[in-house]
Amino acid sequence: MTADREQILRAVLENARAAVQHRPSRENLADYSAAADALEQYLNRSHADQSKASLKSEAAAVAYLTGQGYKIGKTKFNADVNRRLVAKTGGAFTAADLNEYAIAADLPRLDVAADNAPSTAEGVKVEQQRHLRLKNDITEGLYTLTADIEQMLSSRAATLKAGWEQFWRDHAAEIIRRVSDGMTCAELIEYGLELTEEHLDQYAQDADL
Repeated sequence: MTADREQILRAVLENARAAVQHRPSRENLADYSAAADALEQYLNRSHADQSKASLKSEAAAVAYLTGQGYKIGKTKFNADVNRRLVAKTGGAFTAADLNEYAIAADLPRLDVAADNAPSTAEGVKVEQQRHLRLKNDITEGLYTLTADIEQMLSSRAATLKAGWEQFWRDHAAEIIRRVSDGMTCAELIEYGLELTEEHLDQYAQDADL
């Protein structure tokens, strides 16, 4: 059940990260931050629980050490128990004693396969680094918030709308006069296209496009 919960939290975080990369909105960033915090808190709690856990058998102790990334077999561990390099406390091995034993005995580390889940401490570190990198990318402008883009486009649309309203106020009378003086349809179109080009050029300069 514990492994299932960790897997679910990691899947949620990956989905949140993908959503941010696809659409870096404030909502998606908030979801990513919440997912990262949830996984970090879970891993921290899991690590604390492991530190308090008691392991009654040698096989369970070996499994714990292997899970922490140490290379050790039951024969080696039993021999070290007989040599009193590690002992039970209250009829069981504790995670704290096993961790001290692993360091004192200088146990070699296992080569963790690329597709294996990281250990608790490593998992926290990896997620913190990913979270920090994403925050730095956003700070450095590698991502632009969708809300900021939408606000910019809305502002430009309002400017363009206001410009066209003023355009007709400025030119309507002249257009009517020219048509009344016998301007042909083709001439009207040409004149309108010239005015439109001038207006859009001015808009582009004002909007810094």
